[in-house]
Amino acid sequence: MNARLFSFVGGVTGPWRVVNISAIVGDPLAAVRRLDIVTGAVPEAPDGANWVLRGLTSNERYVTRTEKDQLLAKPAVARRLHHCRDFGENEPFDFLTWFEFTRSDSPAFDELVAGLRGTEEWEYVEREIDIRVVRDDA
Repeated sequence: MNARLFSFVGGVTGPWRVVNISAIVGDPLAAVRRLDIVTGAVPEAPDGANWVLRGLTSNERYVTRTEKDQLLAKPAVARRLHHCRDFGENEPFDFLTWFEFTRSDSPAFDELVAGLRGTEEWEYVEREIDIRVVRDDA
């Protein structure tokens, strides 16, 4: 099993309840009620799943050590980037980005994302889906 490979399974089971799914740019994903995150490969969509997205984590590439230390000093939003391009052209995304933040930090996260979407680089985004989930502890 590859511990850097994660499969995001959208369907009817999983500990994460989907509260919103929006196509920001490009084609939407099928609506789902739950999200499961599996370490490793999921060879085919399980019963009740509408989609499976895969990505590999790797070393952080886009920040210097100093920048990382500065970000860690302000941990209101955590981010984990998953690379998808290595799986071939059949993957629907180049990257999957997982963000975690507290409910009280939602406005700060929304402001951060709005700022990113306003950059010149974002003009090259061909497909973006915003999926908001809440972990059910029950």
